[in-house]
Amino acid sequence: MKKIKILFVCASMKVGGAEKSLVNLLNLIDYSKYDVDLLLLQKQGAFLKQIPEQVKILELKSRARALYNSENRKIHEYLMSVIKYVVTFVELIRWKEYDVLRAHRWKDIYSKLCENVEGMYDVVVAFQSGEPTYYAFDKVKSKRYVTFFHTDISNIKLANEIERNYLKKADLIATISTKCVESIRTEFPELKGKVVCLENLSSKKLITRLAGENQPEEFMGFKDCIKIVSVGRLVKLKGYDMVVDAAKILRECRINFQWFIIGEGEERKALEKQIREKAVEKYVHLIGMRENPYPYIKYADIIVQSSRYEGKSVVLDEAKILEKPIIVTNYNSVEDQVLDGINGLICNMDAEGIAERIKDYIQNPEVIRGDTRNYDGDIDAYMDVLLGIKNEKCGNIKNEKNN
Repeated sequence: MKKIKILFVCASMKVGGAEKSLVNLLNLIDYSKYDVDLLLLQKQGAFLKQIPEQVKILELKSRARALYNSENRKIHEYLMSVIKYVVTFVELIRWKEYDVLRAHRWKDIYSKLCENVEGMYDVVVAFQSGEPTYYAFDKVKSKRYVTFFHTDISNIKLANEIERNYLKKADLIATISTKCVESIRTEFPELKGKVVCLENLSSKKLITRLAGENQPEEFMGFKDCIKIVSVGRLVKLKGYDMVVDAAKILRECRINFQWFIIGEGEERKALEKQIREKAVEKYVHLIGMRENPYPYIKYADIIVQSSRYEGKSVVLDEAKILEKPIIVTNYNSVEDQVLDGINGLICNMDAEGIAERIKDYIQNPEVIRGDTRNYDGDIDAYMDVLLGIKNEKCGNIKNEKNN
C-alpha cells in the first residue's frame, strides 16, 4: 500500500509546548503508513535529538535559510541577513506587536523572497500559527492544508485580516482545548465549521523511558525537603514573578522546600533581581533549559504551573503520566486538564494562592483524591482527523488507552 506523504512545518525544535507536542506526535506515528518530512524555519533546539530517525528533516533553500537563521557563510546570505534586520526594525516601529510584525513582514517581504518547497504532499500540517502557517500555505504544494493554534487567541494580538486570509485557505483549523476552540470561533465566526479540538498526545513509553535516565544532580543534598519543580520559558505569561513571591511566603511560614525552575527566556535577569530582593536565593533556582526535563518531574514532590494563560499544557499531561501532584493557577482553560481536588489543585492567580495550595498539599496530600495518571490519546483517530478521513467536528478524540 502506498504511504501517505505528510509534511509538518514548525519554527524550530526549541523547548516549548508546541514543539514538545510535535515530538510526542512524531514518536507515536506508524511509519509503515506514513512518509513524514519535517521543515523547520530554524534547524535548532534541544528536541532535535528526540525526532525519530524515520522523519526526514528538510533543509531550507538559500534565501529562506538566510532570513530565518543567523549562521550565514556566503556573501549573498549575509546580504539577506541585513535585509532581515532592516525589515524587522522598520516593521517593529510600524506595528509594535511582534506577532503582528511577523505577519506583515511575511506578507510584504518574506513571501516574495522565500523559495518554494519541492514536491507534492497529501497533507501539509503547519504545527504552529504565524510564520510556519504562512510558509506552509504559500510555499508548499499539497492536496490538504492544516494549521494549528496552541494557545487561547483571546490573549494575543493578531493581524486579523492577514490571519483570516490564511485560515480561509485551511481545510482544517486545529487547536488543543475546548476553550481554544471557543476563542477561535469567537474571533473568526465565519470559519467555525473548520475548527476542531485535537488534544496534545503524550507518549507514555517515551516519557517514562526518558524520566528514568538519571537522577538530577541539583536534587542531591536536598533529600529531607520538599522539591518543587516548574517547567516553562522564562517569560511573563508563565507567572514566575508570582513563584518568587510565593517562595517568600513559604519561607515566612517555615516550609522546608527547594524550588527548581527549568527554562530560559527574556525574564531571567528580572527574575534573578527579584529573587535577590526577596532573599530567596537559597530556595529558588533558575537552572536553565534541560534537553530532558523528565527526571526532574519524576523526582519532584510537587509540580507547580503558575501560568497567566495557556492553550493546553504539555507539562501537565506529562506530570500526570509520571503520577505527580499538580498545583496550577486558574487560567481560562485550566479545567480542560485539571479538576480541583481530583487530579490536582487549582489556585488563585497570585502568590498567596500558589503558596496556600502548596501548604494545603504538604499538610494533607489526600486533598488530591483521584487518579493522577494521564492516558495516551488515540493516534489513529488523530491522524484520521488530520487527513480528513474522520468527521472533523469530532472534538476531543482522547480515549483511555494506556500503553
